[in-house]
Amino acid sequence: MDLNYELLSQKVYRILKGKIIKRNFKPEEKILEVNIAKQLGVSRTPVREALRGLAAEGFVKMEPNLGMIVIDFSLEDLKEVLQIRRVLEGEATYIASKKINKEEIKKLEGLLKK
Repeated sequence: MDLNYELLSQKVYRILKGKIIKRNFKPEEKILEVNIAKQLGVSRTPVREALRGLAAEGFVKMEPNLGMIVIDFSLEDLKEVLQIRRVLEGEATYIASKKINKEEIKKLEGLLKK
């Protein structure tokens, strides 16, 4: 997989997630891949990948015959998701710290410098 593609889809994901959280997209609003791609100057593929990630996190949902729709959520919902994520990421870090080797640590340090 092309690393630049991954980074582009991640960038689109962050932009769309920010717009959803800031309510630039209204709850129940339809998100059109083609419009987002045009606005961001990218192809539809990274937009599609970003929307899949947002769907996995519960920010959008796929509605038959409509496409991707923004899910209505409260500030409390968002706080709950972030609390759960903090616990899971902490546990993942703990598990990784027990299994990581020196070569992998150097790779991570290189990525952090970038």
